[in-house]
Amino acid sequence: MISSCSVLPGDSLFGKSANEVFDDKKVVSLVNLAMRHNEMGVKQEIGSGADINSSGQRGMTPLIWAIVKRDPEAVSLLLKLGANPNFYQEQPNGTIGLAPPVFLAASAGESKILRLLLEHGGAPGTEHNEVSALMHTLDAQHYDCAEILLAHGADINFTSGASELSAFIKAASVGYYDRALWILNHGYTHRMDLAQRALLQKTSKVRPGQEEYREKVLKFVADYLAQHPAKQSKNKDAR
Repeated sequence: MISSCSVLPGDSLFGKSANEVFDDKKVVSLVNLAMRHNEMGVKQEIGSGADINSSGQRGMTPLIWAIVKRDPEAVSLLLKLGANPNFYQEQPNGTIGLAPPVFLAASAGESKILRLLLEHGGAPGTEHNEVSALMHTLDAQHYDCAEILLAHGADINFTSGASELSAFIKAASVGYYDRALWILNHGYTHRMDLAQRALLQKTSKVRPGQEEYREKVLKFVADYLAQHPAKQSKNKDAR
């Protein structure tokens, strides 16, 4: 099951049966048939009125159920029969909901499932709680999934909310300079002047084994700013 990489690590919801999560018995049957890869059975349930995009507790859907169970064949079957790869139900205030399908699959390192979702129209720029799927995936160090998201159009320069927190700033601020360098090498260019100042702060954290990467990151940023003086000046004027 999805655990440390999900929005709900160790959540008791993931240990429940479909019967406990979905109220509609037809949907329960649909979910169980999908997990047995019974396409004909799923089609029959849909024909009898089962909603393939129905949601149960905290926004659980048949598709998210298959993702949580790490079953690409079930995911493929559900997508083929009409499951929406972008369906996500907002929860009432105070209720912790599940993340959208693309976010869950990518941040859990499920590359095969992620590809299926994106091939069926899943949004590579999916966000949850002002964090992009790409940012959360990089936090979890699933670089293969990050590559897939980028190849499908995810924005490496995404910033979160008013704080403008980016994947690069987040990685550098906690001392993961190898990750920060990866992000730079994949096209990150957002406010490089601010990035440089953050890197040069005395409080900048350096983890064991990261000093070499930090020096490479500093050089990369300095070289970029030297090559783009106009952009640096524009950023200064904007402050």
